Amino acid sequence: MGIVIIGSLNMDMVVRTSRAPEAGETLFGQAFSLSPGGKGANQAVAAARLGAEVTMIGRVGKDGFGRELLEVMRQEGVHTEYIGQSETQATGVASIVVDEEGENRIIVVPGANLEMGREDIAALAPVISQAEMVVMQLETDLPMCEQAASMAHSYGIPVILNPAPARALNDELLQHVAYLTPNETEAGILAGMAVNSIAGAGLAAGSLLPCGVV
Repeated sequence: MGIVIIGSLNMDMVVRTSRAPEAGETLFGQAFSLSPGGKGANQAVAAARLGAEVTMIGRVGKDGFGRELLEVMRQEGVHTEYIGQSETQATGVASIVVDEEGENRIIVVPGANLEMGREDIAALAPVISQAEMVVMQLETDLPMCEQAASMAHSYGIPVILNPAPARALNDELLQHVAYLTPNETEAGILAGMAVNSIAGAGLAAGSLLPCGVV
C-alpha cells in the first residue's frame, strides 16, 4: 500500500498584492490564481513526485473544485479511491493574501474536509493496516485524526504528524505519533512555551520527547 495520507483537500484562492489591507480598506491586487492544495493533498503530491506509492484518504464536495482536485491527484499518480464526495458540504477552500515581502494571511473554510469522522476512518481499517507509513495534518476532524493515529499505532505503522493548523493536542495522540514536524509556532503551542530561538526550539523539543515523539 505504500504511504497513506489522511487529510485535507482544498482549492487555494491566492491574491498577490503589495501589502495586506487594513480593516475596512480596499486595495488593488496584482495577480489572482486558483491552485489545488490543502495540507493533505500537498503531502500526497510531494510523496508521489518522490516516487512513493501514495493513497489519499479524504473528502471533497460534489462540485467543480472537488472534481478538479480529484483529477489533479490522479494525474500526479495518487490513488484516489478513498477520497469521498460529500452530498451536503462544498469542497474546502483557502483564501490566501500574499504581500510583496512574501508574507501570507490565510483563511481556511474546511467544508467537506470536516465531514469525515471516527466511524468513517474505522471503516478504512483494512487500508490503514496495509500502509507502510501514515501521514496526517490537522485540517480535518481532530477526533478522526486521533482515531487514525491510534489505529495505525496498533498495527505497528509509524505515523508522521504535521501539527498544523496549530492547536493543543492531548498526550494520547502524541504517544501514537512517531515523527512530529512542527514549526516554531506549533512547537510553542504544543510545549506551552515561546519558541523564538534555537535554544527555545531545543527546550520545546525536549519537553515533547516524553510524549514519545521524535
